[in-house]
Amino acid sequence: MNGPHTVDRRVPFVGRREELAALDAALDAGQTLTLVGTGGVGKSRLAIEAAERWEARTGGTAVFVSLTWVAPEGVAEAVSRALDVHEEPGVTALDAIAAALHARPRALILDNCEDAAPAVAAIVERLRGTPGVSILATSRSPLSAQDERILAVQTFDARDGSAFFAARARNADIAVDLDGDDAPSVERIVASLDGLAIAIDLAAARLASLTVRELADELAQPRPYHFRSSGSSEPRHWTLNHVVDWSVEKLSERSANLFALVSRFAGTFSEEDAAALEGDSAIADGALAELLHQSLIATSQRPGEYAMLAPIRAVAARRRAKLLDRRAIDERFARRMNDLAIELLEQIEAAHRPDARATVEARYEDFTEALQWALKAPGERLKLTIEIFHLLVAIWADGGRFTEGLRWSERVQAAAGALDRLARGRVWYSALRIAFAASEYDRMLALGPQLITTFTIVNDRLGLARAYNGLAVASHATGRFDESQTYVDIAFALYESLGHERGMAAALVNQGNIALEGRLDPVTARERYESALEIMKRTASDALTAVVYGNLAEAANDLHDPAAVERYARTSLELLAATGDLARTAWNLHSIARARLARNDTGGARSELRRALELLEQQTHPGYLALCIETTARLLAGERAYRAAATLVYAARRLRKERRVPPIGSALADAAALAARLESLLDGTERDAAQAEAGALDLRHVGAFARSCLGA
Repeated sequence: MNGPHTVDRRVPFVGRREELAALDAALDAGQTLTLVGTGGVGKSRLAIEAAERWEARTGGTAVFVSLTWVAPEGVAEAVSRALDVHEEPGVTALDAIAAALHARPRALILDNCEDAAPAVAAIVERLRGTPGVSILATSRSPLSAQDERILAVQTFDARDGSAFFAARARNADIAVDLDGDDAPSVERIVASLDGLAIAIDLAAARLASLTVRELADELAQPRPYHFRSSGSSEPRHWTLNHVVDWSVEKLSERSANLFALVSRFAGTFSEEDAAALEGDSAIADGALAELLHQSLIATSQRPGEYAMLAPIRAVAARRRAKLLDRRAIDERFARRMNDLAIELLEQIEAAHRPDARATVEARYEDFTEALQWALKAPGERLKLTIEIFHLLVAIWADGGRFTEGLRWSERVQAAAGALDRLARGRVWYSALRIAFAASEYDRMLALGPQLITTFTIVNDRLGLARAYNGLAVASHATGRFDESQTYVDIAFALYESLGHERGMAAALVNQGNIALEGRLDPVTARERYESALEIMKRTASDALTAVVYGNLAEAANDLHDPAAVERYARTSLELLAATGDLARTAWNLHSIARARLARNDTGGARSELRRALELLEQQTHPGYLALCIETTARLLAGERAYRAAATLVYAARRLRKERRVPPIGSALADAAALAARLESLLDGTERDAAQAEAGALDLRHVGAFARSCLGA
């Protein structure tokens, strides 16, 4: 290749298969293509690789022209010099370039065109259609040439990013084992840098003083990155600040300011979000268009939303920290996230739009950052952001993120003294909701009376209904069925008087649970669940409807109707697929396993149990785990593996005792009967050995032990 470049060829080219295929086709067809992407994403390296592949295929010559620091009026001269074209009287520079390329076809690589885009566009348009001439241009923004074809260069995915990191380290004589202990840390590094090539390159240079794991830990800290290179690259690539400044210098004052502001958003953001941070009612679309044009932000997969790569955001955050009104910016950010929380919570609770939950997940870090900001100085701040807490509780509870939800709930409850009585009541209700999801029934029983007192004083009948329904759940779960029945009947009456259908459905579910698990009356339970289901189909979320279908599967098991079990459980699984609730997914798989075992389909039961246990290792729910272990024991007992079955029965009994799993339902009765049978089949020595083995088990890994008993 003719023409000097600063790309370090000692680092092997990595990935980019699809992009290379597109470039191969463009070069072979004599076309012009502009590679567009953020600074440091790897545009130049990709263009050089494609040009050298073209040379190898065709025997032709590619010419590399660096336009870094070249003013628009100097572009033609730079290209002429690279092509060894000399000035002739009466012939324009563009005509001389075209004549030189026509006489000797070549591939022309025009690198870093963003500073001189109009002049480059003029050359591209003059050469368009010249036989045998192919042009690859690289730029942070499109050239706006006629018939311009653009290829957006993306950041590395996890695999290619890891390979690039290892190659960069190897170039510095540092070995990184991607097949061994280093792999998880390297994946963390690549993820924290959003796969941006220049950031990975600069990070790898830090291995001279840090181990791979230490580097991954450092990048996990909440502070901007500031890596320096070894100096082998161009000066504008020596630090991330240089990479970003190269583009920011081209922005208007308003766009440069907005660049710093939108770095406050860790997730995606919209034009309305940007306008809220500016404190201007006008939509900041013109300024955002500038940022997009310079590849400082990118469009998101979600329509109407944008995103900023983490390394670029880190540099922008430094700029934001220097703004005089940064405290006002933080408050506007919190207000904006709280307003969005109100909107999304209404969608989730009223109509359960799946895209509302997806929006929460995409903006999750922003919601938690706003709540964290409030909790640092609660009072007016917490009042400003409290709807964020209620929104996140819905996500934590329905998505099975119990531990995280409990941790945040404790912090918000401790700070709730700054709120008025009704707002505190709402905080306690959300705390009760996450306590229920986490099977923390003692917390529910402690919160219930506070809720009743608070909602009675403020005359909030809906709050009262919810408090009584929550107490009904906690009482039922701890085996106090008469007390639970009293609470749920009060709740149902209140919901009915208010015409609150969703609440009526929830109370009906609780009545069904009392019938099924407390009275061992599956017929009445099924009737209550079916009544609730009719209401939930109109008003409730997929997550709650999934629970009712799961309960119907449990009732069908007790009614010895395996076909109905499969039908109801499969429907529940379909609804749960979008929620991320692995624990309830495991619960349904257990119902199917139990039904198949009743039909002597041990192979099918084994498969469903293994899947359920795998999920419960990721999202532990002690009650569902105990059920799976006990059903696994029944399967093994049927295969005459009595000793292993007894060990599992004793392990489940220990799990129920230590994790305070409530003693309810026919499944527990089945487990008790199985335990009695096994004790009659085993002699004293075998029973003692099984009990000893169960007692020595680490309950954190009891699911994995049960899965090992099922075999491969």
